[in-house]
Amino acid sequence: MISKIPLDSPYWAALDPGPSPTVRELLAEFIKSPDASPESDLFASLCERLCESNTLYPPFYLAFPYLAEAAAGKPPKEAAELWAWIGAWFAEGNEEYQDNIPGEATAVYKQARADAEKAFFHFFLQYDFSDAPEGLHYLLAAPFGLARPDFAKAAALFDSEIELEAACPNGHIALYLISQKGVCNSKKEKAPGLQTPYAHILNDIASLPLCPDNPWLKLLEKCAAAKNDEEIRTAYAVCEKGINEDTPLSAAVFLYAYLLKRLSSDKGDILFGDLCLNMAGDACCPQCGAVFRLLDGWGR
Repeated sequence: MISKIPLDSPYWAALDPGPSPTVRELLAEFIKSPDASPESDLFASLCERLCESNTLYPPFYLAFPYLAEAAAGKPPKEAAELWAWIGAWFAEGNEEYQDNIPGEATAVYKQARADAEKAFFHFFLQYDFSDAPEGLHYLLAAPFGLARPDFAKAAALFDSEIELEAACPNGHIALYLISQKGVCNSKKEKAPGLQTPYAHILNDIASLPLCPDNPWLKLLEKCAAAKNDEEIRTAYAVCEKGINEDTPLSAAVFLYAYLLKRLSSDKGDILFGDLCLNMAGDACCPQCGAVFRLLDGWGR
């Protein structure tokens, strides 16, 4: 069972005032027969009321636990579509209304995220990837986004080339172009290449404690990868610590990219994995020349 606010709670009237049918009414109908397929008009209507223009609306915080419980209650093959939607919400959804959510509802929502993370691992470790919907980037974003809200921004950048605004350690804000070729600043200057590309990730996680009862290592074992090169050893090192709010964003994005490239056969996913690996690297400030971890300056 996943923690949730009852459907007869007054919080629904406060956060979901209408018009009819309200989110509560749509949700009550959906959980009777949870169909998240593209053919479901009911689910499409529910989605429109929960998230639009990359913004999670207030009713989302009440509805999410029910949707996660519905995903957890379905066989893996049937659950994949709904888990992918959950990954997409946490990949693209800006939580700008969260400060307006009552304290009790916020506490239940946070517990539901932790419950859903455990449920996702249970699903994923049984999932047959030959049944995968097209592209795994949203499905795989689910545990990362559930573990830490700031990670999921990376999964929203599903493109072959993006611009990202970041601040260097000296406070200079600039745009950086990330592509398959690497990271360039506005002067088209690349950061100096790292002699040991993954050493900075290992250094960043060195002081973190090991993760007890670790589901991340079990997830990595789905790749059936031996520890025979630096990238694989780094992935194991990150998984041994687990992904949580203390994990450096560059380490989380690296692991996401590593898993995506090995679990998906979709060309777009593999290219996006390469893009994420570049994002987890360094940038060069066009104003002062400082070299810094790109994701450390993201969103300052």
